[in-house]
Formats: sequence, structure tokens, C-alpha cells
Amino acid sequence: MPQSEMYNEKELFRRIGESDESAFAVIFHRYKSSLFDYGIKITKSHTAAEELVQECFVKLWLARQNLPAIDNPAGYLHMMARNAGVDYLRRLSLDAGLQKKVWAGISESDNPTLQKVQVSETQRLIDEAVAQLPPQQREVFLLSRYEGLNYEQIGEQLGIAGNTVKNHLVKALKFVREYLGKKYGNPIVLVLVTFPGLLFIN
Repeated sequence: MPQSEMYNEKELFRRIGESDESAFAVIFHRYKSSLFDYGIKITKSHTAAEELVQECFVKLWLARQNLPAIDNPAGYLHMMARNAGVDYLRRLSLDAGLQKKVWAGISESDNPTLQKVQVSETQRLIDEAVAQLPPQQREVFLLSRYEGLNYEQIGEQLGIAGNTVKNHLVKALKFVREYLGKKYGNPIVLVLVTFPGLLFIN
């Protein structure tokens, strides 16, 4: 990396440390693709790679007060990605069969269990927001995002129409994004919208 670019990134890290959201957006868009590519190599999973990128940038923003002291922003981000990858594989190591499938390159679409391997900090924020939802919206969210049920299945389980389920989910996702934005800042929403994971409508 040219020295002038490194100095520029050090300045961006300094500004992020002062809660500059525009500086965060520059760093995010500059590194999201390379970190995602690294995540794919480590996890062999599109879903898991997105979660690793989420985790890196969520942690970067939440610990932004430490960034002005970082001399090598690029190295710091890639170290975060390596650490997130190690954490992910450590979680997988609890299930040797699942880990073997990951290394064999099986797609997450063929392996729903893989999608349940969550990355801690991002998941903690989402869980915090979901806990604030009205009871039926929360139940719909949990059944959709964690149990993998579709609108009709949720409707049958709760005794409501499929369209009502969809409306509850739309409202729940909107609330979660707004809650996280108000409490933790727009950078968290930027990360989760770009790599939506659980926070999308299907």
C-alpha cells in the first residue's frame, strides 16, 4: 500500500474514533469486498462470510475509541478478519461432521445447520433489538429467522394469515434497523443492510 494511502487511512481511523460516520463508510466500502473474499476462503460459505464481515465492522464501530492509536489500518482490519475466522471455525469444531462439510465446500443453501452458526457481537445487537419487539412480531421474527419457517408455516402455527405474517415481519425488520441505528449509529445499519443476513425479506 502506498504510504500516502496509509496516512489517509490513519486519518480516517482517527475520524472514526471521533464518531465520524462518513469516514466509517469510506473504510467500509474500501475493505468490505476483500474481507468478504477472505471469509469465503476460510468458511467456504457465503452466509458465514457475510457474518464475518458484519462482525469485523460492527466491532470496529463499537470499539472506535481505540482506532486513533492504530498505525496500520489495513493490517488491523485483516487481523480482525483472521480472528473472526478462527472464532467461526472454533464454533464449527464442536461439530466435526459439519466442519468436514464446510471444508468440502458444501453450499450453505444445502446445509441449513450452517446458517445457525452465529457470530457473537452482531448477533448480540440483533437479539437486543428483537427483545424490544411486540410479542407477536417477535415470535414471527424468531420463527422466520431462527426456525426457517415460511409465511404459511408460521401462519398455521400462530393461527394467522400468511399476509399477516409478512406484515409482522416487515414491521419487525424495520423496527430492528431503526432501533440499532438510533442506539448504535448509522454505521451499524450500513453494515447490516449491505450484508443483511437475518435482516432481509424473503
